[in-house]
Amino acid sequence: MKAYRLLGCLLAAGLMFALPFGAMAQGKTPSPLVGIWQKVVKGSGNVIGDGIEYMFEFKVLRGDGTFYNMNMLDGGMTSIRDKGVYQITSDSTYVERITGSAFDMFKNRDSKMKYRLSPDGQTLYTEWYHDALKLWMPELWMKVVVPAEEM
Repeated sequence: MKAYRLLGCLLAAGLMFALPFGAMAQGKTPSPLVGIWQKVVKGSGNVIGDGIEYMFEFKVLRGDGTFYNMNMLDGGMTSIRDKGVYQITSDSTYVERITGSAFDMFKNRDSKMKYRLSPDGQTLYTEWYHDALKLWMPELWMKVVVPAEEM
């Protein structure tokens, strides 16, 4: 289990360095949503600190407006579950236009998202609307950070 967490952290750190921060290159302030986010739940299994369990799911929101939802599978393999483009529509909503998905029900559709960031920008609360269930589905994400180098 620790090996999976280490692999996930290494993968996430590698992706962080590979993100094209297009907005920064153009002199614009990048969106606070840009980054790699790891899904968390309040739980009792793989609990760290204050009762948060880190899941093997990641959301990558890139500065160029593209996104990926990834998850680690048994055996340490990683799969891109959804991909597409996103557009922030207000200070509390954005839309993910899913162009590819491992699930037919999500392919080629828009997913309306509600979001709220913690004051420090490290926790992202989202809700997406599940058409079949007619419910808003909440999710909690923690920003993956690359630790500063020790001097």
